[in-house]
This record gives sequence, structure tokens and C-alpha cells, in this order.
Amino acid sequence: IYRDMIGGFTHIASVSYSDLSTFIDTAQDINPGTNSYRYKLSVIDTCGNESDLSDYHETIGLVMQTAIPSVQFKWNQYIGFSFSTYRILRDDYGTNNWQVLDSVLSSDSLFIYEDPVFPSVNTRYMVEVVHPFGCTSSKKATFYHSSRSNIGKLAELVTGCPLPTAGFSYAASGLNVTFTNSSAVTGNTTYSWDFGDGSKSSTQQDPSYTYATSGTYNVCLTIADSCGSDSICQSVIVIDSSGCPSPTAGFSYSASGLDVTFANSSIVSGNATYSWDFGDGSGSSTQQAPSYTYALSGIYNVCLTIADSCGSDFICQNINTSVTSGLNEMATTDKQLLLITDMLGRTTYPTPNKLLFFIYSDGSVEKRIQFER
Repeated sequence: IYRDMIGGFTHIASVSYSDLSTFIDTAQDINPGTNSYRYKLSVIDTCGNESDLSDYHETIGLVMQTAIPSVQFKWNQYIGFSFSTYRILRDDYGTNNWQVLDSVLSSDSLFIYEDPVFPSVNTRYMVEVVHPFGCTSSKKATFYHSSRSNIGKLAELVTGCPLPTAGFSYAASGLNVTFTNSSAVTGNTTYSWDFGDGSKSSTQQDPSYTYATSGTYNVCLTIADSCGSDSICQSVIVIDSSGCPSPTAGFSYSASGLDVTFANSSIVSGNATYSWDFGDGSGSSTQQAPSYTYALSGIYNVCLTIADSCGSDFICQNINTSVTSGLNEMATTDKQLLLITDMLGRTTYPTPNKLLFFIYSDGSVEKRIQFER
């Protein structure tokens, strides 16, 4: 995670790929919960190689301006995906019951909204933009397809006492979860945690909790200080790694000429899916133990990917196929086919009616055209 600080993007945090795809910026010195900042992402593979940074996403910062005779607030321009309107959301009584109040065209350069009638002093506002086509994510968080501003609170204008804002993050290790409170409060504060399993709760500021079983739990934090109260809920995913072993992919094979039979030796838990790539650019299978007939003899890199309820794994290995007679292949015992290239030297696969070059382990090269019958 990178944040734009004084004209340059600085690395501020990292999130494990196995965790939920979400990040909460809790920096106290810059107040990211109110101010607008630009962020970029990168990904790092298992070898430590980092990708280029993504395009930046700029958060929406909402500022309350007046409360009498009508509520007025403004926000900064959102920069990220393309969209047509800003949606104005209102929570009438501070109960997190957000409703769409109105919309403002994205072409409106004023970024100001006025609400002439509001239900109570606890009324709150947000500005939201929604991705026009929606997004998909294997580990999605709430509102993963939209960008929402911070919450503007009417009571802060009326009373002059800033209402608290609840917030927290978490880190899970097996069934053990450590919660970190990131709430913005004034003075002495009380905390009430509901861990979502119907069992226990806590009044600590930064509690730890051990769940009995794997699952997704709706954890809620309610805070209260001298200016008011607030609450927040988010999904927490815990996986019992000891009770759910990761799968291990494995296979062997036997070849008879160009016909190959694969034996699956993977270790899985419960139902599993299998995806085979036979390495010739055309063959694949979802069977547990498939058979396959190659068009030409040679060395092929076969890969098996498996997935079960505990995770996924894959394995690749080279297999050797050969024929001892026939018109398609020359019989040979002292050389192996290494690769096939086209006239431009690009690696390719056997293709009918096309001039190809077959390169062997002894350094010899055969020029062939195979005609489709």
C-alpha cells in the first residue's frame, strides 16, 4: 500500500494475500479518516519481485459547513474509475441505516450539497461513487465495488463536540484473532466488543479472542465518549489451519507411444477439483486421473492444479512421449525432441499445413510440413 505524501508515493503498509482484501489507514498524524489522500497498490510474488504501482485512487473527503437554516457540506473530486454521479447518503438518526437521499452529476464542479430538511441532530451524511460495471473479488470486503467518503456528522456543528468514530482492524493466526482499535475519540472512552459467535464479548480497547471453529464472523465494536457514541461491524475470517490441512498436488504417468495415462496422487480434504494442462497448447482435462494422446513425440511440461475446501496447490513435471515406428515421427533412441519453432524462431506447437522446425537434443534440426488428412 502506497500513499501520496508531498508529491511522492511512500510505502505505508503491506497486506498478506491470504488476508481479506481490505486496508484501513489509521495514521494519526494526517487524519486519513477526514482528509483526502491518493493511494496506489503493488503486488509482490513469492520470489520477492514487486510489480509496477497501480493507477492511483483518491479518497473522498467530506467537510460539514453549516447546520442552520439548512445543512450544507462539500467534498473533493473523486479520482479513480469513471462514473456519472455522486450519490448523497443520509443516516437519519445515527443508527447506520444509510439511505440514498439524492445524486449530483460528476460534471458539477462545485461539489456542494444542501439538505433543507433533516430529521434529527444525530443525522449523518456520506458521499459515494459506484463502479458502473461492478467489480469481482475472491476475498471481497463490504462496499468493494464503490468508494465512500468519511462520515459528516451534524451534531458536531450543533454542539461543537466532535462525535466519536468507531474503527478497528484485525490479524488472524489460525483461530486466534488480535483486534486493533483505530477509533477517533475525545477523552475517556468505553469499548464494547461483540465477537459474532454468540459466546463472549469484551470491554478492552484492543482485545484478543480465540474462536472455537473456522468461519466468517460479524464482529461489532461500539464506543462511547463524552460527545456521543458510534459503532462499526465488519466480517472477520478465521481458518483453523491445524484442522484443515492444505492440499498437496502430485501425479505420476505411464506412456505407451503417444498415449499417456496419468495417476493422481494428490492429498486433499473432502471434495476437490482438478485442472490438467497437458503442455501441448491444446489439451486439458478436469478429470481426476485422465488419459491423453499426443500428436507428436517429445517432452511436454504437464501441470496439475488442485483445490479443496482448505486451499489449493499445483505441480508441473516433464513427461517424455515417443513412437518407434510410423509416418508421423522418425524412430530414434539416441535423441529427444527439445522444442518446435516456426520460420521466425518462435516456440510453437505442432500445426498442420505449416512449415515447422523440430530441434533435437543431439543438435539436429528437421524441417517438416505435416498435412492434415
